Amino acid sequence: MKKLKLPAHGAGLPGKEAAFLALRPLFRPPGRGLPVTLPVVAMVILMTIPFLAGMGSMQGPSSPEKIPVPIKQYHASFVDQMDVATECSEASIEGAIYLEGKRGEGNYTISFDNIEQVLFRMHADRLTGIVKLRAGGTTDLIMNKAHKAYGRTKYGTFQIKLMDLKTMTIAGPPKK
Repeated sequence: MKKLKLPAHGAGLPGKEAAFLALRPLFRPPGRGLPVTLPVVAMVILMTIPFLAGMGSMQGPSSPEKIPVPIKQYHASFVDQMDVATECSEASIEGAIYLEGKRGEGNYTISFDNIEQVLFRMHADRLTGIVKLRAGGTTDLIMNKAHKAYGRTKYGTFQIKLMDLKTMTIAGPPKK
């Protein structure tokens, strides 16, 4: 059996080499390294990551019925900047049962067990919490104004940014 030799591309008809060069991005002859499809797959994956990462927000905002459940159950009274008072059980700040802030260069946490009341004051784009302690005395903390306080009311859930609060009064520590 005789092999047919196809004319080269320059002769007007696409030859074996010309057809291979046209399909080169898709196929490589065996034994000549990794196929080009690996970079193509990597590019497709990199292009789909932003879409996949954004899919969590397609479900809309988190349900207002879902609030963090703290380890201990504290009752608190919140008063916002419009003097609206809200009584809550399961009170927490970002799901935690302590107040967190800075004094100087140090980071402080104060357990709800030790807090009687917190007065919130915005000044020069900084939120200061003036913490009245159960043992007596006060201390000031620079707080994260974007953090939220959460609680459960008798008719649903409650959440508010700390910067929107005037006061938070915590009932005594829960009974064991």
